[in-house]
Amino acid sequence: MADAARAQAILVLFPELGLSAYSCDDLFHQRALLNACLGGLDQIVQASKTHPLIAVLGVPLQVDHLHYNCAVVVCGGRILGVIPKTYLPNYREFYEQRYFSPAGTYSRREIELLGFGNVPFGSRLLFQADEQPLLKFHVEICEDLWVPIPHRMPRWLALLSF
Repeated sequence: MADAARAQAILVLFPELGLSAYSCDDLFHQRALLNACLGGLDQIVQASKTHPLIAVLGVPLQVDHLHYNCAVVVCGGRILGVIPKTYLPNYREFYEQRYFSPAGTYSRREIELLGFGNVPFGSRLLFQADEQPLLKFHVEICEDLWVPIPHRMPRWLALLSF
């Protein structure tokens, strides 16, 4: 993140499940791994206070006893939103359905995370930077990008300005 800020990047993306590693298998259900990921996420949120950019990072999260493969959008010491993966692969060496719930299994649109209340949570979040009005983005994780586009696009749950 510091290197991206020095290069004057506005947006930096990190790998899917980058805070844990993709291949943790049954460890995704271990409290020690989830707590370590929350600790790492907190360090990144704190570091984002000093870097003028937006960071999107991959982290496994437990929300109300369900586990999600998520992308977390961070900027200026805040968590702007959390996007859970919708389409979980379950073929060849991929067994995500064993470890995670898809985005549609959670009915609330906000969660509490690291002391931040009312954090937008969902697969249909749209982010817009106030200082860069042409910068508007949506986050999808791996297979979410590859599935066929339906004939009628869903309405966005929220347009989040920051």
